[in-house]
Amino acid sequence: MPIAEFPTLAAAEKVWNSLSEDGAVILRAAITTELLGRLQLYCKAAFAIMDIKSNELDEGRSPASDHLRPYVETYKGLQYVADDVLSTILSNAGLANPGLSAIGEPLLKSLQPFFPVSLDFVPNKSVLRRQGVRDDAQKTAYVVWHRDAHAVQTVELGDVFNCWVPCEQVGIDRASLQVVIGSNRIMKRRPVNYSSYDNPQDEEVHYEYGSERICTAFLNPGDALIFSDHTIHRTQPMSDDALTRMSGEFRFRIRN
Repeated sequence: MPIAEFPTLAAAEKVWNSLSEDGAVILRAAITTELLGRLQLYCKAAFAIMDIKSNELDEGRSPASDHLRPYVETYKGLQYVADDVLSTILSNAGLANPGLSAIGEPLLKSLQPFFPVSLDFVPNKSVLRRQGVRDDAQKTAYVVWHRDAHAVQTVELGDVFNCWVPCEQVGIDRASLQVVIGSNRIMKRRPVNYSSYDNPQDEEVHYEYGSERICTAFLNPGDALIFSDHTIHRTQPMSDDALTRMSGEFRFRIRN
């Protein structure tokens, strides 16, 4: 069964019902060309600066007075999946407006019409990502099955949704995300313990949900994949010659 898709003028009730039932929807042309260009520019600039500063740190040329140094150290510490999935946290890093507001707030305005409930942007749970960029990394390495409620620790925030926006076309030459349709309804009933392992193996996912519920999001620039923080998902496994990709993941919570 495919991920439900909705056009720009889709009714909020239909999107919400599908998202609540399936745990994931695709919004076609969800963001404007201007906002997409801004996201692409921030991704390129952020990672270029982080790469330069990272090299300075490795070579002992990074002075303690460099205000970006703590952010670069955090950035290097996030290279945790076979060293090829990198994240940069822009909030208050001097690379953009605090809280990713230059992207997050306009994105919120673009998404809000699709939802019958009010949303708040969650900047400290939102990042820019780059995958498959290290020379010594296997591009087939990918983020394993997980749910954000555990992996990103969003339980205390209530109902949270990830809006994942790739900068390039994904699903064929570049890795996209795979989601398990309907897993949100089951996983939401299961408690989250941050100190315990919460990543199902591939055979467990196939056995519990069925192969037909594992869906790949085929997205063009400007499209968005929206999914619940209880939806099981992973990075799409791809071959070593897959192209690299940059994307933004922006999280929103339902306002109380």
